[in-house]
Amino acid sequence: MARLGANLRAQTALPALLGAAAGVTFALLGPAYAGLREGIAIAMAVTLALLVGISKTSSA
Repeated sequence: MARLGANLRAQTALPALLGAAAGVTFALLGPAYAGLREGIAIAMAVTLALLVGISKTSSA
């Protein structure tokens, strides 16, 4: 039962973690490039890589 509770807490914290990661990624990489499109594209790519990494580690 405790394991179920821990899993539930981890799942509810995941969207907040991903949102924070995306925000930090955009804040760090966005201004480093002259064009806004490039900054957004890089932030999206890094966020996608984070999503894939988190999903692989959580399913393992």
